[in-house]
Amino acid sequence: MLFSLPFWVVSAFANLVKLILRLFIGAILTFYVKYSQDEYASSIRWSRTGGLLEMIQLFWHSYRLVPRKSSAVLALATVAGFSIMFVSSILTVMVSRADVEGSSAAAKAFTMQLISADPSFWNVYLSAESTMEEALTAMLNDTRRNPNPRPKTRYTPRTYAYEAGCDESTAAITKDNNATFFFPSTSVNCKAYIFMVLHDAYDWEPKTASVRIIDSSTFMVVTPVVNLGMAQISEPIEPLFMAFEGKLCPRLTSSPERLDALTENFPEDGIITLPRTFATKCQYGSNKSLVSSVTYFQFAIGHMQDFDKITASILHDPTSLPLLEPMYTAISDGAFSSPTNNSTMVMLTKIPFAASDVDFFGCISIYSKEQKNMGLLCTYMLTSIINVRPQARDPTIAADLKQEPVPHNISDVTNQIEFTIFHLPQVPELKSSQGTTPLFSAAHLVKATTDASRYLASLGHNVNMYKDSGSIADQLYILYDAVELKDAYEVSTTAFAVVCAVTGLCGLAWAFSEYPKYFPAVYNSSLYKVVYKELKSKDESMPMLMRYTHDPLAFDGNQVADTDDQPNVAPGKSSEDHLFMVPLLLGNNVSKQQEQQPQMLEEIPAQSLHLNTRKIIASTPTMIFATPATTATTTSTSWQSPTTQLQSLGTSAPPPIPARPSWFAHGTSLTSSVQAPPHDATTTTHGVDQTSAPSTRRGLTMIQNPFV
Repeated sequence: MLFSLPFWVVSAFANLVKLILRLFIGAILTFYVKYSQDEYASSIRWSRTGGLLEMIQLFWHSYRLVPRKSSAVLALATVAGFSIMFVSSILTVMVSRADVEGSSAAAKAFTMQLISADPSFWNVYLSAESTMEEALTAMLNDTRRNPNPRPKTRYTPRTYAYEAGCDESTAAITKDNNATFFFPSTSVNCKAYIFMVLHDAYDWEPKTASVRIIDSSTFMVVTPVVNLGMAQISEPIEPLFMAFEGKLCPRLTSSPERLDALTENFPEDGIITLPRTFATKCQYGSNKSLVSSVTYFQFAIGHMQDFDKITASILHDPTSLPLLEPMYTAISDGAFSSPTNNSTMVMLTKIPFAASDVDFFGCISIYSKEQKNMGLLCTYMLTSIINVRPQARDPTIAADLKQEPVPHNISDVTNQIEFTIFHLPQVPELKSSQGTTPLFSAAHLVKATTDASRYLASLGHNVNMYKDSGSIADQLYILYDAVELKDAYEVSTTAFAVVCAVTGLCGLAWAFSEYPKYFPAVYNSSLYKVVYKELKSKDESMPMLMRYTHDPLAFDGNQVADTDDQPNVAPGKSSEDHLFMVPLLLGNNVSKQQEQQPQMLEEIPAQSLHLNTRKIIASTPTMIFATPATTATTTSTSWQSPTTQLQSLGTSAPPPIPARPSWFAHGTSLTSSVQAPPHDATTTTHGVDQTSAPSTRRGLTMIQNPFV
């Protein structure tokens, strides 16, 4: 599935997936808070607001002190939050960059270089995994032939439909124009494949050659060869191939590897040089074209009986080359046998009826001093010829290049181009029956040869060599179809559907957890919002964004916890001994705990109560945040001792606090408020002013337990 979208859209989608997954984790904790019996559930959910580091610290300092269930939930929430960080990386693996086609237009390139001075200008390498058309298109697209390409634009040389002429073929094996063997007949009615067999070290005489007909399309020529006095030169034959269809279309250059094949010693068994294809196109004044392609590969065989073994080590599908089997038969029949170790040359050709492809296979026997035996140096040739009927010029080309007047001889060549393609060995994955790794695919070589001629024929009058006025060298003109490329992203349809489905389900779960009918704010909101909701219920004018102070710890003047650092503590006592530490029962545990609460609080004599400046007075289901001023104004009949008793205490040490009731030790909440004794406006207790005048700070604030 391709998406032609800007990068920011893809990035926004990835961030949306991360956001929904993060919200889904919060929804799972919301469900856990409401439906579990875990007293630590809300604390676990609220700890997420502090980030992963705070959650890790919380787990490290509390996993030994809380139940295993709570520790496990906290650990899972931490791991889930940490995993969200890698969502983008996972999505990146699933998505790959791609390009989609945009607008298209014609583009032309004029190469102003001296291209004829550099033979490599027309060379290209073909891998075993690529096609011939891809290789030729890439060569015509590089910056040597298209010097000023536009960025993010794909250039493809413009091609045209063509109509081929006749398909009848004739093969001609010749040494010179005086003696030629024609197959299957001497008449050339359509096109001819000419193989001119010349050798630097050996000569052969067509008059002494014998011709054998193997079948209706396969022919063999056997001839002795004469040493030209270069006994130390070992060179395989390399016939010069030419196409003929009323006129010749010869190759422009000879093989650059020809001299590399000349060796003083007999080559090692196997391939001698890389297979190479020469693709040539000739255009004539009549607007007709003749296209040919020929592929050579040469190999050496030290012992004739190893012919099958050597060919199998080079080609993993030798049966795709029809002339290998007849050559092996000729070896077995003694075609190369000579009691005096004289050299013999055997040439085979196959001309399928009404086909554009002709094969040629020639081997020469040479005595090998290293092997002390007669060895073979062989050359296999795959050829293809297409004669193209007259084609009209493209209007763009005709406008760019002034058409030269038709020459007096319409058979004169007006434009000729030639490419050299070198075939690279394939990755050694397949093994032949001999246990060796073959280097090339015979079927790939056959197809590459045919595709080369077809591609050149489809170029029409494009890829034109011409001379501009005043120029001393040829220049190259190519007309391209230029397509603008846009960025796109490719993802598997299945993977995209899974991501969308999971994200949608997580989004629905989060939306359900936010439904206030089933999940009030205490289950899905932050601790700050829970406090705000309770303050709002007491004071409608309370703003949602409240002022906060650290000392004292208060929201908009409503003190949440006493932060006095200098409590009035008796000698030998700590401030914690004077605090009523009553557990706050939340959630589903409230009703269960309320059943165990006593109905009344025992009266505590004033003589045994030491008043401290820090008091937390709580009852369930009500939390009371109190200040010293508001505590002093609370009255109740529970305090019966006269004021003089409190004044008589003066600054003496306070009496010890009696033991707490057993119900308090078990964590049961208080059910009634602790009230101060009656006093007048000037009463002081242990140096604490108990003046009944209203305090400048906000009075008693009662926050309803949000979980009931």
